[in-house]
Amino acid sequence: LIYELYLEVINFVLLLLMTVLMTVARSITTSVRMARFSSSTSSAFSHEIGLMLALLHRSNRIAVLTGAGVSTDSGLRDYKSRGVNFKSMSYADFAHNTEKRKRFWIQALDSPFSAVRPNLGHFCLSALESKGVVSGIITQNVDGLHKLAGSKNVVELHGNGHDIVCQSCFSTTKRRNYLEIIRAHNANVLLHEYDNSNISHEIVNAFREVGCLECGGMMKPNVVFNGEAILSERKMKAQALLHSSDLLLVLGTRLNMNFVNKLVDRAHERGIPIVCITLGDVHGSSRSECPHRHLVHSLAQFQTFLFFFIIVAAHLNMAITPVLEELNVEVGNPR
Repeated sequence: LIYELYLEVINFVLLLLMTVLMTVARSITTSVRMARFSSSTSSAFSHEIGLMLALLHRSNRIAVLTGAGVSTDSGLRDYKSRGVNFKSMSYADFAHNTEKRKRFWIQALDSPFSAVRPNLGHFCLSALESKGVVSGIITQNVDGLHKLAGSKNVVELHGNGHDIVCQSCFSTTKRRNYLEIIRAHNANVLLHEYDNSNISHEIVNAFREVGCLECGGMMKPNVVFNGEAILSERKMKAQALLHSSDLLLVLGTRLNMNFVNKLVDRAHERGIPIVCITLGDVHGSSRSECPHRHLVHSLAQFQTFLFFFIIVAAHLNMAITPVLEELNVEVGNPR
């Protein structure tokens, strides 16, 4: 109940913020060039913003494809960014290597994953879905933040890390509850200080795993580890969402994963416009057959609040035509 009240307050603040933004839309758009771009690229940058505004303004069935970059403002890591050294768990290691599986659960006990909360980006997408502008979200993230922010139609390609599933009887428990059970079974072990990045063999050996409370089977987060395939049901839902859309909005992902790259290619083949906002180059952008060169507008180092202002402002009752004219972009027929 408290969290639902928290969501209502956040939505109220967002609506209030949107109203304020409408009144100052012109002044904000004139300062768009203040984004972190060199002066030599400011003209092209402004034109790309205009193209994005025009595309968003003409769309009312937007499919959104998100990656780790959407959740960095919530305190989670973007695993592909420079300086981040992260090796994801493989299914083979988790299922067949007891030591690595124990280390996984010990590290999970100190992870902030269970405590992270949605950021402004998640709430903006939820607000747009409630207004009928966003038709659904396809996410590579396993943090569940889109649903926590209130989004309803969410396809979690890689699963949800807040659910822990028995690999034998498939009973499910919540991550937070399961970790508390692990902690209770290892109270004596966890009394000793340890470095989470370099856990000693003594602690690993003393650590007691906790099996399924129903059948004693091995418990695993309900996520796709390396070596596992995305469930066909999730693929079909993602493709159906894409096919019913009139624009694909790609946020916070470089499209490194094969399936999401194919989704973008499928959108291009079906003539669905694509807008991509991410930090760094998208995968395959240098290939001649890749559609990103003309349809995807990659705005490197674009501040989170600024690009979500564009998304939200494009669907409010603001006078968008003068803004587009100022940026020398053809408006076309608004929705």
